[in-house]
Amino acid sequence: MKLIRYFFQKRMVIILFLIFILINLITKNYKHYGINKTVGWAFDITQFSPLIFLFSFYSFLFVYGIFALSKKEINLTISIAHAIIISVSIILLENSNIGFLMIFNCISIIVFLINMFKSLKTHKVYKAEV
Repeated sequence: MKLIRYFFQKRMVIILFLIFILINLITKNYKHYGINKTVGWAFDITQFSPLIFLFSFYSFLFVYGIFALSKKEINLTISIAHAIIISVSIILLENSNIGFLMIFNCISIIVFLINMFKSLKTHKVYKAEV
């Protein structure tokens, strides 16, 4: 339990790296999301939700990395919930369920912002264990 608490409170970036590796292991082929697809004068927004997921995932990875480097402690239960929501989003991304993926993207961003707000509000800094 102490190890789980350590990783989810102090090293959430490692959990996100493991999820990133899981994404790369599950996806056997890299999908083309239509960024450079020629569609006339209109934009193809049917594959917009996976792009939001990937952008938000890399943003989460970056911000959690900053929190790990600054040795800020984040909320345990919210971090576990956030990791579960990201994992469900990965499953939805692989099943091409775009409608539910967009809902889980919004929930993931909201949970992330709540986690960052609560961690900045508490001002807890952990000491490195030797």
